[in-house]
Amino acid sequence: MFELRTAETTTSACPQAIGTISQTTAAEPEGTTAPPSGGLRDAALASVVAGIAFGVLIQFVMGSMATIGALFTFGQESVALGWASHMLLSLVFGLLYAVLTWSRSLADYAAAPGPGLALGGVYGFAL
Repeated sequence: MFELRTAETTTSACPQAIGTISQTTAAEPEGTTAPPSGGLRDAALASVVAGIAFGVLIQFVMGSMATIGALFTFGQESVALGWASHMLLSLVFGLLYAVLTWSRSLADYAAAPGPGLALGGVYGFAL
């Protein structure tokens, strides 16, 4: 059996092998929490899904995806570049939100549906 503990050295017998295994890890900084398993992957997936949903709204309802592309080509409109830049920004801002809400002060607040929606709305408005 292998045990892993934070900020100390643990030595445990490994029943499948002869000998022992030692593992030392560093303590987490005060005020933070480790990301959940698969947390960045889940945040990236959610960012891409949200980016596609909002991108469809921008292109087909508002008709301004080419204008977003023009922001990155100094005036030459490009729907393809508009989509590429929109999706990249969706990914970056979604991952940033996930990292910000992993702090101990926001993790419980962001996990609840109502407060999490409010926190996301404030974050989106700030962008």
